[in-house]
Amino acid sequence: MTDQEEPPQGTQDLADKAMSWIDQVVDTLHDRVVVAVALAVMLLRLLDVYVFPNHQWASWALLGLICTVAGLVIWRYRRTPARASSA
Repeated sequence: MTDQEEPPQGTQDLADKAMSWIDQVVDTLHDRVVVAVALAVMLLRLLDVYVFPNHQWASWALLGLICTVAGLVIWRYRRTPARASSA
């Protein structure tokens, strides 16, 4: 038998909640970032091999154009936060 005492139940619950929250944040970031990067790499490789063989600059230019247009569309539909009225 060991002489170590177990920490109080409240401390274990807090640690479990913290670890659960950290795990959820890491999973969410992983899903969003890794999927986006993987899609970009896949698109670039498909363009390099099938659309613009031996012209890698054209693949990068097209991917840059797609990202720029997508960014401009997203920027156009952004919403500014409502300002608090000053009295």
